Parts: sequence; structure tokens; C-alpha cells
Amino acid sequence: MQNVTKFTSEHCDIVNNAIKTHDYSDEAVASYEATGDDLMEALQERFEAIITYSEAIDLGGVCAYFTDDKLTAFYDYENFTGSNALYAVA
Repeated sequence: MQNVTKFTSEHCDIVNNAIKTHDYSDEAVASYEATGDDLMEALQERFEAIITYSEAIDLGGVCAYFTDDKLTAFYDYENFTGSNALYAVA
């Protein structure tokens, strides 16, 4: 079971203020317009393939990635953006 309580208000502030290092929104829109598939799962899997994490917590719209209890990345799967350049927070 995911430990959602691990995600604190401090983590929320970091995610809300983070510079997005990955933006797949143009690709998602283009794919949806061409095929009807926004590639939601495929794009999240692509993001996960380039980060290192030991636990992922789905917060509903955003997935937070932790390594050794430190927030290291997040991916907003509704907007197809994410960051793997977060300051690690306890």
C-alpha cells in the first residue's frame, strides 16, 4: 500500500513551484488529434524510465517519486509534465 501520508505540505510546495524539466504535452495533443490516443500511460512510462526511485505514490493526477524517503521527482500525468530536478526533502 502506498504511504500517502509521506507526501507532506512541504512536498506539495516543491511540486507546485518546480520548474518542469519534461513536457510531453505537445506530443500528447498531436497523438490524440491524429489517433484518439493521448499516450497517457506511455508518456508516464517514458518519464519513469529516466528517473531513479524506490517508491511511487499516485496522488490523483500527479505521481510523486521517492528514493530513500526523499522526494526526487514528480510527474503530472493529466498535463503530461514532470520534473526530475527536485531538491530532496525528508
